[in-house]
Amino acid sequence: MCGAIVTGMTQIVFLTLFLGLTLGPQPVGVEVTGPVASVELILDGYSAETLEKEPWKGEIDFGSQLLPHRLVARALDADGNELARVEQRVNVPHPLAEAALIVEAKSARLIWQSLDTEKPKDVQWILDGKRLEADSIRAPLPALDPDKPHLLRAIATSKSGGVAEAEVVFGGGMTGVAASALTAVPVRVDNDADVASNMANAITVNGEPAQVVAVEQVAGDIIFVRDPTLNDFARIDPESRAHRRSGFGSVDMGRPRLEKNQGIRFFWPVAVRTRGTAPADLFAASRTFFIADGDEIRGVLTNISAPSSERLRFADAIAVAGLQAAASHRPRAVVLIVGSQYKDASQLTPQQTKEYLAAIGIPLYIWTTTAATATAWGEARRIDGSDRVRDAAADLLGDVRRQRIVWIAGDHMLDEIEVSGQRVTALWK
Repeated sequence: MCGAIVTGMTQIVFLTLFLGLTLGPQPVGVEVTGPVASVELILDGYSAETLEKEPWKGEIDFGSQLLPHRLVARALDADGNELARVEQRVNVPHPLAEAALIVEAKSARLIWQSLDTEKPKDVQWILDGKRLEADSIRAPLPALDPDKPHLLRAIATSKSGGVAEAEVVFGGGMTGVAASALTAVPVRVDNDADVASNMANAITVNGEPAQVVAVEQVAGDIIFVRDPTLNDFARIDPESRAHRRSGFGSVDMGRPRLEKNQGIRFFWPVAVRTRGTAPADLFAASRTFFIADGDEIRGVLTNISAPSSERLRFADAIAVAGLQAAASHRPRAVVLIVGSQYKDASQLTPQQTKEYLAAIGIPLYIWTTTAATATAWGEARRIDGSDRVRDAAADLLGDVRRQRIVWIAGDHMLDEIEVSGQRVTALWK
């Protein structure tokens, strides 16, 4: 997120945008207008540097740990009074597509912007955690209590598989509050009984009770980072490759059923460097498959094709996969699958990546197709057999189905939020 507060004729904007994963010392530049005497750079609430003159450029050390950060630049007058400020979030999800919602008298309308299509192929509408019977850019709304806040959410998919999501709160004195003023809190619950009523007492922000707007149970987003050199899957179930016995041919690639199917996709540890004002590494990815059980996961694993590369970056790809999974605002998990030839050319270490995923609430699973364990990642689960793949996949799906997304009022970082309760736990550390 990057937003500016402007007073009078003074304005400040970041010239440096951190859209990729960022750590260590980094140059920071801002541009200001008006009678500004100095610019203070603040990282995570602590003053990091004060710039006294043009060009307004400095350096911020984001540390050796890959963690989410809040970076603020304050334009000050000669007496140290704040004239304007700008803020951006670092190492947090940034939207790849744009969507917005407009709530009308008895319906809601999706405003959609995409480079590849004028209209989304499919739209799923969710009101207060429950599906609406609508699939276009407009949805009729049922009669609602105007004294209570209601969360309306739309998940739109383009023809190429790109997803854009939009949320808005209305009613209960919160009409017009958009996604920027809401925080998606990922939690894990013990069971389904009376979950929503317990959330109000389980979540606090900076010590104060959070205002829970909605609790959602929706389709998950599971990302596999798989070694593209693996040939082990051919022997896990050779007949499935020849006859598609595993059911891969029947896997639902359409819209997900929110209560049952989970979305899975693949990130290959093969990076391509983008060029532009904010360079970043992109990793080859598959489309999303919607699956219902462990057998269908096994089917996809044994039939998916992979790009080839001599330089594989597992830790970097897992960090990016975690960032994208967090951006989906859904139940989530990232799974690394490696074999005996594991070798990593990443810029990040496995420990840095594991700490980052823990900080943004992404469960990480490590699977191996051999008896050998990728020791840098810790203990790995063996999947060198059809039954072992099915059992590992079933446990993975079980964890994702226990996750909920709790929407609370306000724009917060996860480290400002506490979750306590006998039947609910936070996904982040």
